[in-house]
Amino acid sequence: MEVIRPPWWINPIALLGVFILPVFLISTIYGADSLAINRIYSNYMDWESVPAGICALFALCVGSGLAIWLAPASNNPLHLPEARTNTALIVLASLAIASQVFVIFDLVISYPGLVMQAINGEQGAIYELHDTAVRIPGLTSLMNVRGVFFALVSACLLDRDFRLARWIWPLYAALVVTTLMYSFIVSERVVIIEMGVAALLAPLTFKLRPSFFRATSPFVGMIGIFGLFAVGEYFRSWPFYQGTGIQFSDFAFDRFVGYFASSINNGAGYYLKTDPTLMPYWTAGWLHRFPLWDFLGISMDASSGVQFQSFLNRFANPEFNNYSGVYAALIDFGLPLGCLYLTIWGFLGGLVYRSFVARGLLGLILYPVWIYGYFDIIRVFYWGEPRFVPLAGAAIAVYFYIRGGHRLEARRAGPPRPRAGEARPRAVESASRPGGDWFGGRAPKTGPAL
Repeated sequence: MEVIRPPWWINPIALLGVFILPVFLISTIYGADSLAINRIYSNYMDWESVPAGICALFALCVGSGLAIWLAPASNNPLHLPEARTNTALIVLASLAIASQVFVIFDLVISYPGLVMQAINGEQGAIYELHDTAVRIPGLTSLMNVRGVFFALVSACLLDRDFRLARWIWPLYAALVVTTLMYSFIVSERVVIIEMGVAALLAPLTFKLRPSFFRATSPFVGMIGIFGLFAVGEYFRSWPFYQGTGIQFSDFAFDRFVGYFASSINNGAGYYLKTDPTLMPYWTAGWLHRFPLWDFLGISMDASSGVQFQSFLNRFANPEFNNYSGVYAALIDFGLPLGCLYLTIWGFLGGLVYRSFVARGLLGLILYPVWIYGYFDIIRVFYWGEPRFVPLAGAAIAVYFYIRGGHRLEARRAGPPRPRAGEARPRAVESASRPGGDWFGGRAPKTGPAL
């Protein structure tokens, strides 16, 4: 069987160095004009903040490089136990579909006027509707497992002997439709991008032959994201600016560049104007917004969020409120400790990447959602956002559930019988660890690898 070499941009070092860093630098150099157009008159992208941002990206590369260098290389056939894998797919899809349908109906029934105002593009209605949707406890977390479902379906298609249950494709289509509906009503474009990356990463890596399109996929994707962004802005913001005489194409481009430049400018300015708290407020935002604290009556310190909002009101534009994932760790811990913190995150990402290219099960279902953090790091620190925690937790839970099924199959099959004239084989660790090590990097001597 022909082995297709993964594209260059799958590697986090290449992705950060060849794609993300140039976007970062171009935004800092040419973003000043877009800041003024978007009513942001304080430019903090200077000779102190920009090198600090470069150091942050370099730290992620260093950590990823260490993991890739230390993790063993392997490329083994994938074998998934059908019963448990199909069960996991049905559960994931059912949870995501049910939670999205419930949120959509709850918004339409409980806030019909607000929904109509948001669809008609009335000022402030879209943001209020989005904030209302994400405050529904529990359901927003369940919706986010959609990425693991799409990644696991793509992993199943890599196993030639695997047969998807007949319910999977109808659930797949229903999840796509409900995700698009949720994205339109709540005006959350990121869910469409997450869905696309999770569904297409494995096929692009292991199925599509090397080509110009495959090699330039990140840049093609950027064009597609701009188109999606322009459509969203047409309904979201254009009604307030169409009477100013500006062409929509110019308006959409300025807003698009402005989202990158304003995110960097916000993060750079807040980094320059505040002292590090030595607490992971921006790099572990999920911890401070965990619903369990309210249930237990524990009050979490939200002063950093209040200070950031005050910073936006005084020095920036509250309409552009992203904090930039490039500067998140530097704001929390300062430059030296922040770079060390990012090196650790880079190391974890390198391990997940190594498992993905080795077709390890954990990598196949986790890296397609992990890699989005690199694509979106200019805007937010995705791995610390509340939406990522359910994704990572679901991926790890599914991994161990399917791995248990593989172990059960191996136990039922028993040890292989020796051929005539061969000595009886000694017990190997595959009986206790089918599928290789925790990340799927080393394969056992008997049995296929996860």
